[in-house]
Amino acid sequence: MAWSRIQGGSNGDQSGANVVTTTVVFGSAIAVGDVVLCGSQMAHGGVTAPAITDNLAGGGNTYTRLTAGQGGQLTDATNNQDADSFYSVVTKSGTPTVTYTPNGATGEPFSAFTAEHWTGSDAATVLHKSAGQRQSAPGTGANAITSTSQTTTTDNCLGFGFTADTTGGTHIATGSGFTTGIAETLDQASEYKTVTPAGSVAATFTDTTDGGTHIYLTMLMAFTPAAAGTPLSVAPAWGDARTGFNQMTHLRM
Repeated sequence: MAWSRIQGGSNGDQSGANVVTTTVVFGSAIAVGDVVLCGSQMAHGGVTAPAITDNLAGGGNTYTRLTAGQGGQLTDATNNQDADSFYSVVTKSGTPTVTYTPNGATGEPFSAFTAEHWTGSDAATVLHKSAGQRQSAPGTGANAITSTSQTTTTDNCLGFGFTADTTGGTHIATGSGFTTGIAETLDQASEYKTVTPAGSVAATFTDTTDGGTHIYLTMLMAFTPAAAGTPLSVAPAWGDARTGFNQMTHLRM
């Protein structure tokens, strides 16, 4: 079964107002065994760990936050920003509202997140590899913004990349060989590819305008497929906004 990106969206507020929760509303159902992948960004200094939940019956799905050892929980002390990646193996089906809570009931300013829905996972061992890093002024060359690489050992893994420009900008472009998931919106962007054959993969992005001066927090997650398949071909999502934006695309294959 090949990977298929069904839908995705982003939302957030960069006005500086304190935000307790932010939501992305999916337009079609997720099914048991699917995966939902998320990236998030918030002002640094929260006392409560950020969390992602949904509202499906039976307590909703569980969203796992990458640990620092897995390349997640990245911090940029210079610009006072944090970034995270989350994933959920779906156990509760339905059409969800996905909610990002950056700092418990206290809230945080300058928070945003993306949520994307996929079919094609091996629900038993879905997270295969991950990596992430902070880069200061990585350069304006192609693919200079990177998570660092990991080596997959299973053909046709889904490689999912997320990056946040913590300095603030609108010029992040998808890396070579990847397809745009969420085009840069609220200073963050995502991308994906089928990694076949198995081998080295890194999330990469390019910023020809600001790459020489800005700071980026970039993460990779790689997921094993349900069975050997062919590279996915999915229409990307496009859009940009600075505050209160909810971008959504849908495709069922």
